[in-house]
Amino acid sequence: MIFKKGEVVITGASTYGVKNHGDDAMLKVFCDQTRRIIPNSKITLVTRHPSKVLDQEFNIKSIKNIDHNSKTESNNRFFYGFNRGDQDKHLQAIKSEMEKSDLVVIGGNAFMEVSKSEFLRGVTTYSALFAIWAKLLGKPYVLYGAAVYPIKSDYTKKIAKFICENAALVTLREKDSLTELLKSGVKNYGNLKVFADPAWGLEPVLTKKRGQEILKKEGIKLKTKILIGIVFRHMYWLWNQKETGKYAKLIARLCDNLILKLNCDILLFPNCTYDIDNPYEDDRVIGMLITSKVKRQDKVHQIRGDLSLNNTLSIYPLLDFLISNRRHSLIFGAIHNVPIFALSTGHPWHFKPWIKELNLENQLASLTDDTISEIETRIIESFNRSDKIKKTISKTVPRLREKALRAIDEISKII
Repeated sequence: MIFKKGEVVITGASTYGVKNHGDDAMLKVFCDQTRRIIPNSKITLVTRHPSKVLDQEFNIKSIKNIDHNSKTESNNRFFYGFNRGDQDKHLQAIKSEMEKSDLVVIGGNAFMEVSKSEFLRGVTTYSALFAIWAKLLGKPYVLYGAAVYPIKSDYTKKIAKFICENAALVTLREKDSLTELLKSGVKNYGNLKVFADPAWGLEPVLTKKRGQEILKKEGIKLKTKILIGIVFRHMYWLWNQKETGKYAKLIARLCDNLILKLNCDILLFPNCTYDIDNPYEDDRVIGMLITSKVKRQDKVHQIRGDLSLNNTLSIYPLLDFLISNRRHSLIFGAIHNVPIFALSTGHPWHFKPWIKELNLENQLASLTDDTISEIETRIIESFNRSDKIKKTISKTVPRLREKALRAIDEISKII
């Protein structure tokens, strides 16, 4: 992301504009709050798939980044623009925007190790390249909303040290992220600061009207007075077909038993609908597999449309309870004061820090360590404590929102 008296260029480390509502929520908060501070801001997004849809949704201008358009296109190649025969107009466009700016901001998880990073390939290298670009152009840069999980690769540790120690500011989501950076050998020169996940800065949707319209358009007719939402992510970079079937069967069983014991409807809906590289990146695909395995299909519903961030947020006011293995779906639920229950699929560190900040440590179970019977029991117990959970959420969310917005204030001071 880049500023100059209201001119901003944004780039994300494998984030923004790839139909992931968690990432786009952070982008929305940044855009909205930057305009709060600098009302006439002009924002340019450097993204894999620039489009007029993105431009209209976020009131920005999107331009092409250095990613290939698909994983297949990137096989055995460097970033787009760095291979013999590649066009370089997009490189010149990025350079032009950066030259006009005063501050570069790199958003998202710059040190994610879902796939290997190496010379001119991968998320970490992408982040480093933009940091180097900023240095060469004499621009200070900031890391925005960084989440840092245990770093395993020495290469990633070296990149993290370079990027963080040279950054004007690194805004971190939780204290655990700071701990991981320090453990990896990064020195804090007073520029590493903990705030909160930027998504906490979202404004909640205050009415049910739009959500009800979406259900009607989808042909969904609820049978009961209780609606439990489920957003389930396929860990496509880890799971094979056997594991996919196992987890789909477990969630289907969970749906059937909740319907039996709570007399409720279940609504499966997506947080990500990106499907270019792997079909399972799209939450609707695993959702369809889960739905095919449930017995009570009359009370299990699925949203199959490709909803925008704003339309997806409109679903949350309809929910009485939310279950998910997606961090940002749970945050969206909490923002709307919906009782939440987190399901870890082998990555509890993804949830524990902010669940603790919400004072909801008991609202987390593991699909890899706990039995489905234990999980069902805990979810039902949690549902029966919904009022207490909502009171806790209503007390803790405002503080997290304030911290998320304060990060933008700190960034604006560097302009």
